[in-house]
Amino acid sequence: MIKVGLISLGCAKNLIDSEIMAGHLHQAGMGLTPDATKADVLIVNTCSFIDAAKEESIEAILKANEDRGLKKTRKGQKLIVAGCMAQRFAGELQKSISEVDAFIGLDQITKIAPIITEVLGPEEAAKRAKAKSTADSSVITGNGTAGTGTATAPFTSAFAPEAHAHAQSHSASTAANATQLPRALSANGAPVYGAAGVTERPWVSLAPTVGGAPVPLPQSRAEAGGPVNYVTEKPVYIPDYDTPRFRLTPAHMAYVKIAEGCNHPCSFCVIPRMRGKHRSRTVESVVREVRQLVAEGVKEINLISQDTTYFGMDMWEGKTGPRQPVDSSRGDSLCTLLRQLNAIEGDFWIRILYTHPAHWSDELIETIAACDKVARYIDMPLQHIADNMLNLMRRETDRKHIVDLIARMRAGIPGLSLRTTFIVGFPGETAEDFDTLMDFIRETRFERMGVFKYSQEEGTRASRMEGHLHHRTKQSRWEKAMKLQKEIARDVSKASLGKTVRVLVDRPGVARSFADAPDIDGRVLVDPKLPVGSFADVVIRGTTDYDLIAR
Repeated sequence: MIKVGLISLGCAKNLIDSEIMAGHLHQAGMGLTPDATKADVLIVNTCSFIDAAKEESIEAILKANEDRGLKKTRKGQKLIVAGCMAQRFAGELQKSISEVDAFIGLDQITKIAPIITEVLGPEEAAKRAKAKSTADSSVITGNGTAGTGTATAPFTSAFAPEAHAHAQSHSASTAANATQLPRALSANGAPVYGAAGVTERPWVSLAPTVGGAPVPLPQSRAEAGGPVNYVTEKPVYIPDYDTPRFRLTPAHMAYVKIAEGCNHPCSFCVIPRMRGKHRSRTVESVVREVRQLVAEGVKEINLISQDTTYFGMDMWEGKTGPRQPVDSSRGDSLCTLLRQLNAIEGDFWIRILYTHPAHWSDELIETIAACDKVARYIDMPLQHIADNMLNLMRRETDRKHIVDLIARMRAGIPGLSLRTTFIVGFPGETAEDFDTLMDFIRETRFERMGVFKYSQEEGTRASRMEGHLHHRTKQSRWEKAMKLQKEIARDVSKASLGKTVRVLVDRPGVARSFADAPDIDGRVLVDPKLPVGSFADVVIRGTTDYDLIAR
């Protein structure tokens, strides 16, 4: 059996890509192992959104290569780099990290099994595939069995920050063990959404294209004279409800990617270049996936994409610009999707992440208020409030729009917890701009908020702007903004004292309320005897700055 290790870095969207790769490996009869010393192939799924994420990805790649060189048992191990960094920098990385065996992009994640066969070489792959698996309880195999292996670096997921998403970097172990991954399997041992057996061998489609014509690739690293680059430009892939997927999250929660890519022109962002144009799944596809997840016991559905509010608009007739409000009269939209998801039978939450302020409409506000399964929690990155900054950032909104929108959201969705993120130290940000932002934070009092120091990203408009600020200025402004938010968060937490709150238990003694998204927000400390993966009503007895205590 071919054994594969996996390191997944970055955001939840990248995690789903890792889950899809794991599902296809499982479907092809390859084993997944948390022990790097036993892996025939090690995959590093990288992030490349900001400098810190790139550094983490490079360190993971170099560490994996160093480790395999230090141990004789890993001399023949192959190293594959996937994800956003590979998609964006594969050409440069081929030269600078020549020890890597292959680079794959976003359009190759469903082709990972045949790519592994090519990287190993057909003869070696066949030899290892026929070899009997040793009695190793940590290896999760194609028959859906698993032992009690613990999560280690070769099979982990570290969530890194994104300016379009959340506040800080949180490491989250996604255990490759019997308490998590096997629950993502159906009764017959097939991965969720997938059928057993490989039904296609897409060898030809692995090669990059130029002008639509395939460019033949060498079939081995030796013939390539270095790493093999499978990456294709302008990704077009989007998962479907029946895409083989092996969930790496706890059994009671799941991320559902409703769209891929982004059409927004934000001057600081490279996501459109890495992930391509926005492309939505159909409402039917998402509903079928969620219905199956709920049937399997999932209690929290987290809807994600680069811009969830743009869902469906790319399929409307006529033009839909970056300021188009959600409008179901023009076609399927996020409102259409939420109404159909809310109609699914079962006891579960629906959480909306990654919304854009430019697309919010009264219809969307009214839909959320009317859907009892949709959490009263909205993730809406604003990035700034000073009109000067919003214009330079090309955010397609202004202060008046944002202030009015927040007022309508809070009036229309009782009990709403609003999460946002801001960028400080953007090129040209004056002291007055920063003071304007601080005043806005004081006035609005966001229930959840994160702040980023601007990161100069190669290839963006912002990187070429004048007026870049000194790193000490960025740090100082970041500290002031986070100190202010900490005070606000403390008051928000204290307001919950004595209240009964419904929570979802993540692990013994630790739960989350509807106001807390996985991995990025606060926790509710509860009775360790409460069953993991279940809802419970608890009374808040104490607080910290960000957490609630119900013990």
